[in-house]
Amino acid sequence: INRNEVHETVMTLESKERDWMTPKEVAAELEVTPRAVGNWIQQRKLHCTKVGGRYRITRDAVTDFLNYRN
Repeated sequence: INRNEVHETVMTLESKERDWMTPKEVAAELEVTPRAVGNWIQQRKLHCTKVGGRYRITRDAVTDFLNYRN
């Protein structure tokens, strides 16, 4: 097992444990493109955290985003 595999495994476990999602997962759930999610992050409309240089979004942040949009 290499370093990247360890990192991905840890991130997967943490994701499930804390209910964190990747931008790609958010995009799939909201039926939009990952680029749209990235734009929302850049526009600071969707709150996220950077973990290991990668964006992670909580389900609560997605819910807040959807409530704010509507």
